Amino acid sequence: STQVLSVSCAADRGRQRIARARANLADLGGAGDVAAEQRSMGAARALADVLTGLLEEEAFSTPSRRQRELHELLREPAVEQEDATAAAGKLLDARRYPFLLLGATLSQPSTPTPPEAALADPPTPSSGSCSGVPPRWQSRGAGGAWPSPRFCNWLPGTACPVVDCAGSALLPPEAVGFVERGAPCILRGLSVFPAAMAKWSFNYFSKELLSTELSVFDSADGNYSYWYGKPNSAGFAFAQPTEHRNCSFHEFLRRRCSRRGGVAPCPGGGRALAGGRGRGGDSIGGVEDAAVAGAGAGLESLYLQDVFWKDHPGREHPFRSEIMGKSLMRDWEHSLSWETLAQVQQAGRLGALTTSSFFCSGVGAYSRPHYDQNSNLYLQVRGAKRWLLFAPEDGAMLYAYPKGHPLDRKSRLDFEALDLEAFPGAAGLRGRGVVAELWPGDVLWAPSHWWHAVESLEPETLSLNFWWNPSEDLRQLGPGQAMMELSRDVESVLQATLGAPSVERFLSDWHADRLPGSQVECRLRCLLLARLLALRHVGRLPGDAWRSLLRLLDPRRYTGL
Repeated sequence: STQVLSVSCAADRGRQRIARARANLADLGGAGDVAAEQRSMGAARALADVLTGLLEEEAFSTPSRRQRELHELLREPAVEQEDATAAAGKLLDARRYPFLLLGATLSQPSTPTPPEAALADPPTPSSGSCSGVPPRWQSRGAGGAWPSPRFCNWLPGTACPVVDCAGSALLPPEAVGFVERGAPCILRGLSVFPAAMAKWSFNYFSKELLSTELSVFDSADGNYSYWYGKPNSAGFAFAQPTEHRNCSFHEFLRRRCSRRGGVAPCPGGGRALAGGRGRGGDSIGGVEDAAVAGAGAGLESLYLQDVFWKDHPGREHPFRSEIMGKSLMRDWEHSLSWETLAQVQQAGRLGALTTSSFFCSGVGAYSRPHYDQNSNLYLQVRGAKRWLLFAPEDGAMLYAYPKGHPLDRKSRLDFEALDLEAFPGAAGLRGRGVVAELWPGDVLWAPSHWWHAVESLEPETLSLNFWWNPSEDLRQLGPGQAMMELSRDVESVLQATLGAPSVERFLSDWHADRLPGSQVECRLRCLLLARLLALRHVGRLPGDAWRSLLRLLDPRRYTGL
């Protein structure tokens, strides 16, 4: 009944807007002394009001009726010149703004069904430092306590479901169901790459990785935002969060060893691998492995992330064979289960398999919350990692950096010390986080657009993943994912038209239901509303889903940038 009342109130607001706009247009038509510019501004504002009203009134209108009312309005003499505003949508490049022009199905985001029994009553959200962690996430390491989680104790609500694959290379039906639904799960005992599990370690890589140009990130506090040098074309205030350098794997380990503060000094000699569920008999000795053993004293300051396999038109062969020794290349040629990858691709209705990356880190290395536009199958080879995930439908509460910012697709939230005054919507994340703790051999299915923060838990942590492009058929994306992409299209149009510094004010006016103050902004809002209404007419934007778009376009995302 509450939902029906809400829809009814929205429809009433829509009718009131349309009536108000028609009255304003009548006043403009009867005022012969009104300047042409003022008349045009009034018409643009009236059109914006009508378009908003039509969106609000949708529950009690048929598409044909909405189209007739819009066409009637556009034939009013005072609005005649504004007809170009709606028509301008046809001039947008569908290749640049595919979701704004073509759209996927953008149904009203719903609360995801918890994948497992929820944790008991997460604490009440509050700003500032988040002390204390739920007992469920403490001291899980087999060789000693893991670091405390780097998130507020009221964020997690569920544990990521685990599916037993019983040593098979094929996903059981339960796992296929998760992939088909676009929901994350841990695939335990999935035999996707036996050679990697049997042989790969930092010591093995120091012998088998031949490149002197591996990609390494350096962070003084162990926080990684993975800035790859993306240009700051919109002119945001920006401080580079990490240093990026290229070096050999041997040099990467030597640098870990030589660090003071973030990483402990090198021990004097070889020793066994500390902590974790390592494979028996894998001893550590020499400079490289001494660095591994000494890395557990503090937060890791170096993180290596590079690519083994990348498929793009410029490469004749996707394998980067030039960086791999013979043994490592044989691992890929004879052990990887391509059948597993094909099964995931088919079940997830994904595009092409495009990249396989590897990640090397130590205790406390932390990737700040972000989302990826590609789906991800993530194999934990050695050590352990803790993931905290949020569904695409939670995106508005995570306050992404604006599109065009060098940290695009990253959250502005600090999960360890949430500022609820600056980002009040983050309080809604209470109990919505999904925690996935990965041991060696675990494989995480992480669908695209799921937000995640990732922490390395052991001195030698090595992971491998596989990325798929999204399907070329936009309709294969889930509603939450499609809504995030639509918001990116809208944001691109705003920045291209107004410039990034003016977008915050434009969005603030839109959120406060204030009509824009300039003719350009009026025309722009009309254009966007007309496009949303067009998506409504073809069934792509049902119900109150357009308001979910506005929530994703929160002006606070721009504040201070």
